[in-house]
Amino acid sequence: MAIDPDDFEVAMDLAKWIELELRLPTGFVCALLSETDWGFVIKLNPIFESLLNVSITRSLLSAHTTGLEEIITRLDLADHRRGKIAIAAQLGLIAPEDRRFLEALAELRNQLAHSVQNLGFEFSAWVALMDDNQRKACARKFTGSEKQGLQDPKGFVDSPKEYVFCGAIDVMCRIHGSTPPAWQQTIRREATIDLNEILSGFEVTDETYSDEEGEPSDPS
Repeated sequence: MAIDPDDFEVAMDLAKWIELELRLPTGFVCALLSETDWGFVIKLNPIFESLLNVSITRSLLSAHTTGLEEIITRLDLADHRRGKIAIAAQLGLIAPEDRRFLEALAELRNQLAHSVQNLGFEFSAWVALMDDNQRKACARKFTGSEKQGLQDPKGFVDSPKEYVFCGAIDVMCRIHGSTPPAWQQTIRREATIDLNEILSGFEVTDETYSDEEGEPSDPS
């Protein structure tokens, strides 16, 4: 494993919050590094999809009792105009860097998922076919906005799988940290104020005040 042991410990601690949110077994996220490169990409995507489902529906609880969960969960992940990634960006759950990461990961997943010929996919071979400009552009795509210090700028060439993993942890933390608590959203939805009802107890008439000194008149 190319990740520094201390950085890996940090990644494990950060991943625990994601696993708790999604009710995944402890260690599930970090165990993805033990998968084949193909399996790593394929399994990483549904984690993000589930995390976005939770975050988006919870953000919409202030306007709807279910957060439109039935609709949101059925949406495509990476549709540029009306997919979950686009909606999360509009809600401020992810930054532009995170959206770029998620779209790049979804694109790579789609390339690998539709043919058995891609079962032997390897990050190292994939990166080796790129020129320097392509490598720089690809490394930029797979860098999240949180920048926990886990990604070595030079690591994309030497350890692309670990580099993508560290970027994924950053993006997961951004989504998780931007997700509002469900109870808070529910209170916002239920806290409706009828101004007419409030103001009805404070009716003011011309007879309430005396004309001479501007003091309140004696109601008796």
